[in-house]
Amino acid sequence: MSSNNEREVRHQLDSLAQWCSTVEEEEAENGEILADLVYTLNQRRTHFTWRNSIAASSVSKLKAIAENAIKGVTSHTKRVLDDAGLCFVFTGQGAQWPRMGRELYLESATFRASIDAAEQYFRDVLQSPWSVVDDLFQDESEYRIHQHAFSQPLTTVLQMALVDLLEEWNIKPD
Repeated sequence: MSSNNEREVRHQLDSLAQWCSTVEEEEAENGEILADLVYTLNQRRTHFTWRNSIAASSVSKLKAIAENAIKGVTSHTKRVLDDAGLCFVFTGQGAQWPRMGRELYLESATFRASIDAAEQYFRDVLQSPWSVVDDLFQDESEYRIHQHAFSQPLTTVLQMALVDLLEEWNIKPD
């Protein structure tokens, strides 16, 4: 739900709960009702500064959550920034996979230069006994990216190289 003020969002929640009452019986016959609603609300409605989002796996659950939000039992209605801008979010350990970043290293001069600069820093300053570039190209059976000593530095280096590549494309976080 989205509106210019919080009161209107509550009104929309009330309308949603009423709509749910009319389609609960149809849901068993037509499992696409909820998917259609989600698509319409997300893609065919304007997004204003006051918003409320609900996660529900059925129309009956959606109705119950909407009714609780109207009563103030649970309410996720929040005001969002007019222009939140672009933010980069970096992964932690666990998102890595063997040979990750290899294709970009081969295809992008900017990405490659960033990785090579990190390689030089690891070698010259940190006196690392292993090579970032070698680890990018190791066979899957020899790959060490799932070991903590390698996963954090390698994913950080790759993400920094992605930032450099995005900057080349004039994509910068606010």
